[in-house]
Amino acid sequence: MSAGFGFLSRFEFLQDWASAVIAGMNPAAIHNLEKYHALKSNIHASAKFALTFCAPLLRQGSFIVLDDYFAYRGREDRGVRRAFREFLADSGFRRRHVFTYGMGGCVFVVSEAAHGAS
Repeated sequence: MSAGFGFLSRFEFLQDWASAVIAGMNPAAIHNLEKYHALKSNIHASAKFALTFCAPLLRQGSFIVLDDYFAYRGREDRGVRRAFREFLADSGFRRRHVFTYGMGGCVFVVSEAAHGAS
């Protein structure tokens, strides 16, 4: 990771194999994921799985870092961008864009939690 984005070293990145690694984990057992959620994936299926897995931990003010958000030439029907759009539609969370970094990463903050989340 480039020196200009050293702040990202504080985040845990879930790789494309996230669904295989975290499938059996309990979200409540993951340390310090309530405020920062970072996703390193460019594949729709694993990105959607990881977002759904983290949903119980998201609260208003949580930050979501999506690396490769503009992969697939920025197409909205592919990869992380599609997974995030579907996740928002399915979950009821609302987000606000905070900033874009590097060659296609985006940071969002949860501006409105899903019904029932605090």
